[in-house]
Amino acid sequence: MSQPRDQFYDSGLGDLLIDPGRYPPSIQDYLYAEAELVESRQFSLLVEVGCMEGRYLDWCATRHRDYLGIDVVSRYVEAGLERVAASGLDKDRYRLVVYSAADLDHLAQDEG
Repeated sequence: MSQPRDQFYDSGLGDLLIDPGRYPPSIQDYLYAEAELVESRQFSLLVEVGCMEGRYLDWCATRHRDYLGIDVVSRYVEAGLERVAASGLDKDRYRLVVYSAADLDHLAQDEG
């Protein structure tokens, strides 16, 4: 069953919140620090919660790291999956799923 937060983003109203042109300096600083952190770590799989269309998808592909993008908005995930297909990436290594961050424990169990 869809939650009110899901409906908000599905309606398109949440798109204003993810427009980089609208980010205040504090969010820009956070995203820069996040990118530095991701770049500095060694791992084989990146799980990105709130991935939108797969913000780190290309980054993972160029570094041959597996990717699991999770977002509550199906149209974002569909656009990300289209990018995977258009890029010729292995859909088993570069995946995006529609899932709520509130239920990540269930996703972990489902994914093994």
